[in-house]
Amino acid sequence: MAKDPWDTPAMRQWTAIKKEHPECVLFFRMGDFYELFGDDAVNLARDLGLSLTQRSSKIPFAGVPHHQKSNYLQKAIDAGYRVAVVDQLQDPKDAKGVVNRGVTQVVTPGTLVDEALMLDEQTAHLGAIVFDDDHHAGIAIVELSTGSFQVFDGSTNACTDELAKVGIRELIYAESSMGQIPPRTQSILDALQVPGTGQPSWHFRKEEALEAIHQQYGSATTAGYGLDDSSISIRAAGVILRYLRQTQAVDQEETNAASGSEFQRQRATLAHLRPPTLIDRTATCTIDATSLRALEIEHTIRDTSVEGSLAGIFLASQTGTRCVLRTPMGKRMIRHWLSGPLTQISAINARLDAVDALKDDRTLAGALGDLLAPSATSHASQDASP
Repeated sequence: MAKDPWDTPAMRQWTAIKKEHPECVLFFRMGDFYELFGDDAVNLARDLGLSLTQRSSKIPFAGVPHHQKSNYLQKAIDAGYRVAVVDQLQDPKDAKGVVNRGVTQVVTPGTLVDEALMLDEQTAHLGAIVFDDDHHAGIAIVELSTGSFQVFDGSTNACTDELAKVGIRELIYAESSMGQIPPRTQSILDALQVPGTGQPSWHFRKEEALEAIHQQYGSATTAGYGLDDSSISIRAAGVILRYLRQTQAVDQEETNAASGSEFQRQRATLAHLRPPTLIDRTATCTIDATSLRALEIEHTIRDTSVEGSLAGIFLASQTGTRCVLRTPMGKRMIRHWLSGPLTQISAINARLDAVDALKDDRTLAGALGDLLAPSATSHASQDASP
């Protein structure tokens, strides 16, 4: 009888990890490559243009060089995949038998933190929604790279508008008992044109939410953050924390000290994630999802391109306003400002005063520009702007 090609130490390891992350394709580190096996290899070879081959075991196989991981992760996410990155957890020369491996990160559209995976002007907001009834809901929104964490309670339409305004890239929802997307959730996903990620309904209970908040911040109540434990958005906040802990393999460091090895792996962390704060709709204009699209603030209607949109005008490297945006954070802030114009006179005047100060004091503007872009060429000091 022919031996099962999957019955080898490495393939048994791969199979065990795949069972823990069945919704993901595995980037499985083997030496200098991240390798893909079985259906993962077939599907990504087709969608990412990889070379598909077979090992002597007849298992479909493809691979990408480890130094190009970010490039292929971005392509996989853009193609609609969730990716579990499986790294070697020990120095191979110290391994007795198969190298110990484990998932160090699950990459999804809403959990991108690597600057190499995002365009300068992109944000990667992750959202979660909980429904109270047919007309009322609560949401939580996280931007993992900056640690921003916000919640909001309101009508279902108002919550949808908030999700649209920040441009979430992934929405967590409570799946039905049959694992299906509930109709009202599907309508929101269609309106936002983003992928959804279902989670068990028990994750959305108040008790579970407060437990997740306690684990993250050491507080069993949200009153210290100006929130109400009974608010439905607190349940969304708890769900999003649980999801991040599942996908980010947080706060763990492993060192293999055998034979004096200095091999070390640092996992992702949520220590920078700020406590949730309530979104204040009184400070900015409310622009619903339909109006955001019609006004072409972030994308053109014709081809959903940033180029040609209002944001695209500001995000160009240099425009007729002689404005040079120096950092990815600045570009993202511009998108945020355009999607939520200020309504309070004092805040508007403060922003205008800051612009005037830099416009009138070109020495100050040049010095600030040089700090933000140390490698800028000599013309930066003449045209600098925050």
